Amino acid sequence: MKAQSLFSFSAMVGAGALALGCTADVAKPGANNGTSGAGQGGSANGSGGSSITGTGGGANGVCGPTTTTRIWRLSDEEYKNVVTDLLPGVQVPDVTTPGRAAGEFINMAERLPVTGAYASSLRTSVKAVASAAVKDLPNLLKCDAGAAPDACAGTFIDRFVARAFRRPIDATERQALLTVYAGGATASQADGIRLVLEAILQSPSFLYRTELGASSTPGAPTPLTPYELATELAFLTTDSIPDDALWQLAVDGSISKPDVLSQQADRLLMTPRSHQHITRTFLKWLGLGAGVATELNATAYPEYTDALKASMLEESTRFLRNLLDNGGTLTDLVTSRKTYIDSNLATLYGIPFMGASGFVEATLPEERAGILTQAGVLVSKSRGHAIVIRGKFVRRDLFCQNVPSPPPNVNIQMFSGGNLTEREQSTARTSDPVCGACHKMMDPIGISFQKFDALGRYKPTNPDGTDVDSAGSLDGTDQDGPISSPSQLATKLGASDEVRLCVSKQMVTFSLGRELGAADECEQNRVAAAVQASGGHLTDLIGAIVRGPNFGVRTGGQ
Repeated sequence: MKAQSLFSFSAMVGAGALALGCTADVAKPGANNGTSGAGQGGSANGSGGSSITGTGGGANGVCGPTTTTRIWRLSDEEYKNVVTDLLPGVQVPDVTTPGRAAGEFINMAERLPVTGAYASSLRTSVKAVASAAVKDLPNLLKCDAGAAPDACAGTFIDRFVARAFRRPIDATERQALLTVYAGGATASQADGIRLVLEAILQSPSFLYRTELGASSTPGAPTPLTPYELATELAFLTTDSIPDDALWQLAVDGSISKPDVLSQQADRLLMTPRSHQHITRTFLKWLGLGAGVATELNATAYPEYTDALKASMLEESTRFLRNLLDNGGTLTDLVTSRKTYIDSNLATLYGIPFMGASGFVEATLPEERAGILTQAGVLVSKSRGHAIVIRGKFVRRDLFCQNVPSPPPNVNIQMFSGGNLTEREQSTARTSDPVCGACHKMMDPIGISFQKFDALGRYKPTNPDGTDVDSAGSLDGTDQDGPISSPSQLATKLGASDEVRLCVSKQMVTFSLGRELGAADECEQNRVAAAVQASGGHLTDLIGAIVRGPNFGVRTGGQ
């Protein structure tokens, strides 16, 4: 089925009502791709093992396509970005997908259904957008002086729909929209255009990205159309629709040429908008996609104010953005002591504030390193037992090793309380016959953070004046050995092939919008090898994905 005829307006418009089309789970990407769902926390190449080229995937490896043809609903953030680009200057009310956590790292299609609650949220937003957009009708329509209203409406529909649908409008859709316009235009031209905007922004062709190709054979490689390919590149690099330059290459079909696609990827990855999007992506990966939202005891931590939370988020944002703007690498991500602080963070970190106001560049003391010791990251890993949460973060999100959840019948609080210190509680957990196997994966890593409290402050001594014992270890990786501080851990992470492979896996997962399985191992190994070969820059992660032989290819559905 061609993408251009997938969603027909004639099935949507009638009796003065607009139907939203799909209202349940629409697509299950990855469900029929012949892979097993390893889960986001699944090991990239098992526990241990250090080869970055692994199974079938050197920098120039050829991997088969693993993602089926599919349709993919815009996320709540993508909807807002796209409408903002289509209608500059118009405030776009948020839409909300029930059950979706704010700041989720992966936009999985199966988690983005069109339920009744979502449809209501969408309609409220769209009606507000359409009403605001027609307040400046001449600027919206951009018609020649003296143009007949009906002709002007047709010209606007042709131009606007192509960008909104990310492909040319067909005759049936055009006529249906003209009918919608005519119904509203009996009152005024503005009312007609308002209804047209409401129809477009609630239509399946706007809400869903298609990855169907011109035609497909079950199980066979299916190249995306030029419009689909341009859309895929734009959303991956900028989280929105193609810009004018990319759109023209979709119109003339040249975006399907590998060298043109690579050039456009390079161009987009150099733009501030792309860096902003990738920064947000990394923040989501670090657990800061919804800001610094961890709850701490207000009595114990009175300094933990909304202003300090905002400062923490801004530090991580500026740190990541600086790395992207200046060719920062994966090693820099975990080891760099250069950051950005304001007076709030200077006080928290115990260093002088050298600026008059706002944020200034600073070099942190030796006990701090990269993302591991930034206050926002530390706070986000401080709920409950910080030793466990911080260790799990390193094991799961930096090494991609799976840490099972506790058995349902285990009392996770049984090691708490009494007069036990945090380290003694950890010893009890790791020695327990039921809980020990999993906690040995987390606690020895988390202990190395013990000189940093829940607020991210460096506190190397106990209240009685004795030194905090932060001696831990890293096991089951390609960088095993003793560690007693996050900075020592960071040095090991920066040298780890497994970490490079894991970060590559995280970005491949993000780009595909689904959990990875065994069949995706070749691609994640290829991306990791390509990134390493090109210098390990953070932007190389996206570039390597785009330059892969299957970025623009899907497997034919059934």
